[in-house]
Amino acid sequence: MKKKKPYAEKKSHTNIFFYFLGRIAILLAILLLFYIYYLLFYPVQTIVYKNLPFPTIGKIFNPGQAIPFKVSYCKYLVGESQVVGGIADGSSLTIGTRTAISIPGCHSMISENWKIPADTPPGIYRLIFVQNFLINQFRTIQVATETQSFTVK
Repeated sequence: MKKKKPYAEKKSHTNIFFYFLGRIAILLAILLLFYIYYLLFYPVQTIVYKNLPFPTIGKIFNPGQAIPFKVSYCKYLVGESQVVGGIADGSSLTIGTRTAISIPGCHSMISENWKIPADTPPGIYRLIFVQNFLINQFRTIQVATETQSFTVK
């Protein structure tokens, strides 16, 4: 009498196919996890400022006046960033959002894009900035900077 093989020992083409399909699915899932890890945590150098805090050109300003200040930087990414600006004297007040489009490389410039709000009371203030670089769909890098103190009269 012929002995029947146990089910585990029977090898059919379907079983072999699904065995290798499962192994490929596990390998692809591991590769996908490594790719997401790369997108989230790989160190990216965005911009380096050389003259922090930014020196203002002048020390006394009136409400509503633009504040010129000198910026020296080396930018490493191509593309734009969102800059949120504020004025601070212990508490902070947002004064606007701008899109910064700067060329990669090292540059120096004088920025006059930010104005003191017209209703700012007299005191000693500084401009503060948070620059947001969108690296990919999962990651945004923020760089915070500020100017030297100045007086509003």
